[in-house]
Amino acid sequence: MNIKLRKTNPLFLPKTWNVFKATLNSEHRTNNICEAWNNRFTHLVGHSHPTIWVLIKKIKLEIGADRAKIALSSTGQTMKKSKNIRLETLCKRIHNSELSVEEFLTQVGHSIRTLPRL
Repeated sequence: MNIKLRKTNPLFLPKTWNVFKATLNSEHRTNNICEAWNNRFTHLVGHSHPTIWVLIKKIKLEIGADRAKIALSSTGQTMKKSKNIRLETLCKRIHNSELSVEEFLTQVGHSIRTLPRL
């Protein structure tokens, strides 16, 4: 049995999916923030088909929460999670040649949490 493989151009270039620069610049690497907001707002509203008055009330609550986050941000306080800070630090260290690729991958591997087997 002979299998011949041919080289094809990638469908998506690395600049499309590579998140290294986004990590260095503290930018979002996924759309998880959108998914999180949608989930939070769904739980805030509490049911699938609210009345317009309930929806307006909940939107006002969401605006209040956003204003509080903006006020925190303007004082220099951030709500950044520690694993993002760790990954950002590792990316900066490899970018500055402070880590070898092997050391970088080892450290990233130690940052990954796996679910326990049931």
